[in-house]
Amino acid sequence: MSVNIDYLAAFVEVYEQGSFAKAASLSSCHASTYSRKISNLEDDLGFDLFVRHSRSLEPTQQANAIYNHAKGFLIEANLFGDKVKSVVDGHSGDTIIAIDVAVSELGVVAAIAKLIKAIPSLNVTIITGDTESTRQAIIDGTADMAFALTTYSLPAEVNSFRYQSFPFTRVATQEYLCQYDYMEGKPFTPSTTRNMTQIILNPLRNLGIESQVYSHHLIKVDSQKVALELVKCGVGWCNIPEMMATAELKSGELTQFHVEDDFALNWSIELMWPTEKVFDPVREKLITIIQ
Repeated sequence: MSVNIDYLAAFVEVYEQGSFAKAASLSSCHASTYSRKISNLEDDLGFDLFVRHSRSLEPTQQANAIYNHAKGFLIEANLFGDKVKSVVDGHSGDTIIAIDVAVSELGVVAAIAKLIKAIPSLNVTIITGDTESTRQAIIDGTADMAFALTTYSLPAEVNSFRYQSFPFTRVATQEYLCQYDYMEGKPFTPSTTRNMTQIILNPLRNLGIESQVYSHHLIKVDSQKVALELVKCGVGWCNIPEMMATAELKSGELTQFHVEDDFALNWSIELMWPTEKVFDPVREKLITIIQ
């Protein structure tokens, strides 16, 4: 038996809305169009789908029996259409996205979720690593795209798009700061800061970025989340994206502090991909989403 997909879609819509008129109100078609499609489908199937009342429709036992299967079939048909389109556009339908753990808390996962919703047929694999290994995943072909902290330079094999910029803030617990005679509103001297314990992102330092390092005594981590938890435990201070510490600063669990003759520190996240991969419809869709 061959079933007209358009008729089947009309059946699902009418079944869910309870009348031809309500189904028509959600589309550009007239109620009579839905009525005709359902009648044609009933003829094809050989049984009635609805009992017609003056202002409503009552699904028959047969309609109740096939509804879930019909809806599942339509979902699969749409996924098949998306798959065909991706093949026509030159994409296999599979993509691997690497995420730098240093930025995993900064909206990256939400952006990928929007991509998945926009292309339901897309098979996504997500891998994580530090800043250096995430960039290396693009170079060696392990990943098709990657979100990572911006570095001062990129190898020729890697191209990038600036995803977002964000300000850092210096934070520590009040108890820790008081060990160094902290006074609210009064910045620390650079020499005092150098004697404090600082928690830093080690992958950035491994890539030659020393601008984040102020102190002589360092605790090295590869995750902003781990850095924040260590700061909350009172073992030192760190530069952290403001958006990650909003709740702790508001509650007083952490305190923002400043250093004399200092400057505002901002950083950014980049979406990276292999330079040789000039066109990728999935990447173009992701860039459209995050712009």
